Amino acid sequence: GKKDGALKDVQAAGGEADAAAGKLFGTARGGAAGEKGGEQDGKAPNAAKNPIAAAIGAAGGGANFHNDMKKKDKVAAALVLRGLAKNGKFSAADGGDY
Repeated sequence: GKKDGALKDVQAAGGEADAAAGKLFGTARGGAAGEKGGEQDGKAPNAAKNPIAAAIGAAGGGANFHNDMKKKDKVAAALVLRGLAKNGKFSAADGGDY
């Protein structure tokens, strides 16, 4: 009935969101998230060409995003990840200083 149809709609939307997130963060094709052994250097938001570098930012830098980054999902991801960066670097490595 209606509940089964709604459940299928939710599951389909969830699958689309997972695929979009993988594409955005480069995990589906081994992109930006998989480079440099789990580390990604940041760039000033106005110079970054990908959302992860913009999210990390440069040490002490705060600027507007570059015009090449017009998609709302990239900007949203960049804002979330920016909170996880430290001194212009973002590390997916386990423990330790970076």
